[in-house]
Amino acid sequence: MDFTLEMELKSDTLPGQAESYGRYISKEITTDKFGIPYIPARRIKGILRKNAFYLKLYLNFDVDEIFGKVGMYQEFFRISNGYIKNYWKIRNLLQSIKSNNIDLESKQKLNIIFSRERIIDLFTIIRTQTKIENYMTGVADEKSLRTSRLLKKGLRFMFTINISDEKIEDDNDFFEDLKKICSVSRHFGSNRNRGFGNINLKIEKKPDSNTNKPDIQEKKSSSLIEEILNLNDQNYVELNFDLFNTEPLIITPYVGLKNKTAFFIPGTMILGVLAYKFIKINRLKKNAHENQDFKEIFLEDNVIFSNFYPIDSFKEIKNRSLPIPKSLCKLKYGDEFLNLINQDLPLDKNFSDLEGFCYNNKIFEVNKSDLVNLNTSVNYHFQSSKDKSIGSALEGEQNFFQYESIDPGYHFSGKIYGKSYYIKKLLEIFEEKNSTLVKIQLGKSRSAQYGNCILQIKNYFVKNNRENRKDQKVNRFIIYLESDMILLNSYGHPEPNPKILTETVEDKIGIEKNSLEIHKQYIDKIDVGGFSGIWGLPKIQYPALKKGSILLIESKQKIEISKIKELHLGIKTNEGFGKIQLSQLSDDSGLKLNISKLKDQSKDEFRLQEIKDFLISIFDNYIIDRVNELAYTKSSKYKRNYSISELTRLKTLIIDLDDDSALKNKFNALSKNGFKKFKPFHNLLYLKSSNQNIEDITFNVEIKKIVTNDILNTLNNRFSDLIENELFTFNLFKYYKNYYLKVLKILEWNLKKR
Repeated sequence: MDFTLEMELKSDTLPGQAESYGRYISKEITTDKFGIPYIPARRIKGILRKNAFYLKLYLNFDVDEIFGKVGMYQEFFRISNGYIKNYWKIRNLLQSIKSNNIDLESKQKLNIIFSRERIIDLFTIIRTQTKIENYMTGVADEKSLRTSRLLKKGLRFMFTINISDEKIEDDNDFFEDLKKICSVSRHFGSNRNRGFGNINLKIEKKPDSNTNKPDIQEKKSSSLIEEILNLNDQNYVELNFDLFNTEPLIITPYVGLKNKTAFFIPGTMILGVLAYKFIKINRLKKNAHENQDFKEIFLEDNVIFSNFYPIDSFKEIKNRSLPIPKSLCKLKYGDEFLNLINQDLPLDKNFSDLEGFCYNNKIFEVNKSDLVNLNTSVNYHFQSSKDKSIGSALEGEQNFFQYESIDPGYHFSGKIYGKSYYIKKLLEIFEEKNSTLVKIQLGKSRSAQYGNCILQIKNYFVKNNRENRKDQKVNRFIIYLESDMILLNSYGHPEPNPKILTETVEDKIGIEKNSLEIHKQYIDKIDVGGFSGIWGLPKIQYPALKKGSILLIESKQKIEISKIKELHLGIKTNEGFGKIQLSQLSDDSGLKLNISKLKDQSKDEFRLQEIKDFLISIFDNYIIDRVNELAYTKSSKYKRNYSISELTRLKTLIIDLDDDSALKNKFNALSKNGFKKFKPFHNLLYLKSSNQNIEDITFNVEIKKIVTNDILNTLNNRFSDLIENELFTFNLFKYYKNYYLKVLKILEWNLKKR
């Protein structure tokens, strides 16, 4: 069951973070890649857990049982990161600005308007502190100045708390106990004994649908689910899924990757999380292996859960990426790519190996823009003492660690294969009837801050109904490993040997032994492992051929590629291991691989009205910056003599005014009262009139140009079908007032410098 936790900042707040940027900011806040701040779930979970410990004598549950402990398999309590209202709508808008379907000038202006620094400044404030060396003299201690960036007072962050349905059923008073814990949680973050971090927490039973759910388009009709449910049970079905991570991901499928993430989601994890959902929904508990459906779906090879690889989600055609073949290399000092399968490495050039994934339907026709680039962050954490009555870790306790994680907001694509009977059973895990979406948690530390994802069915294929395209029989072809492969030798031991691979292919396609000869090979090896939560022990480690490995094969007898295009070889194939593609070698492009294309169901729509307040704040910030630049430019050229008293008189004219008509009246009265030196300031303050009549002044002309050219015209170029000028109204007098006072302030500074 989901609950909404709202945090209101009653004072400026600094969420603890062991990270700083450069020399200027000593203590930073946590932001996403666009500069939007968020509250990491671990920060608030630690506060709730600590207060629960203090109240444990008055509560009806065990603190460790609810909030978790090291090695715990079943999670009763999970909390998401805290985001501002309409976070995903704002984020999607900012992401769309990076698209290439607008002119260069508009794109540059939008990047300036929505710069990361501007967005950070919108939500934060800078504070400086120092330490007094001697309280008698009041002198600051040397090198004690610290600058911190704090979240502004008044911000509200929304968290989603998920409590196991079993726990709610077993303990009817649990929600009331949780409300008590929230009510005593009044402080948060660093320096909370110095006035920072006063908060107010409010928890409600209804889930928040506005903040923590991204704008993922779901089919309103139930036709897709109904079509699958009406299939013949014996049909072999391939379900295509998209996966969207709403929180950072820590994926560690390889041995030695303890704190460093991989850039794909293994089929093992997909199998595990869906099996966990299946157990919960069917209430199988520890006897799941005795259930016939569970055994056939998850423990045998009847259903295959493929790896999920990144997809290019901001293009009309969403290409699923694939591992870069090991035969592909790149010129070290340039953007030239070389395919070593059909040519040799030039001796006069230096090439470097490529790792990762790339988008393309012809894997060797790639350039720099085809390479997958997932942003990662290094997150730092402090571990409190095991003795909860102590605020910090004791000497000798490990109290600092770090994780590298994939940033939120990425899309991955994968498949699940199996007979229709098993696929129908899998649909039971979806929380709402006829829904194509299900929420899951993946990877490490998924009880707080990491791992929250949304899994969505995109479409399906019935393999029996596919038309087999007949290819010409060939003697020369390529074996490409789409996923890691675990092979067993004749003694039953795992051995990552390419020769065993060719022997397995021979056996699979039914040709004579030793018919396949390896002409070229570009392979890599890796150790795969993992951790079993239910046992609290590491899984068996296997040496494997790494995904992307590639072999050029010459066969003694001709083979028809289309009939054996996609195979799963080796062991653990139901977990995504052993997926290969057999393809013919093409003279023009090297290797043609079968990368599925999923049509974008609907274009991204950004409901600007819902994030109007955010946009107005950003536009205000940008216009004021431009107005200040204008003030500096104009005032630097002003060479006339003036005095502080004259500047002060001009300043008092406008400080309390709210509209331009009142300012005109004051200017008119000032001129009639004989302020002789007032006229030289006309041009500097943009007080232009054609007939020397103060009523004809047009001091908003320059400001209006900034608003029209930089804001409205640029937005119309990018969102012409979604925005109307009437959506945004601008108070031009407010900007002019800022310009007027800034000019006088600069003149005052210049006078003091003399």
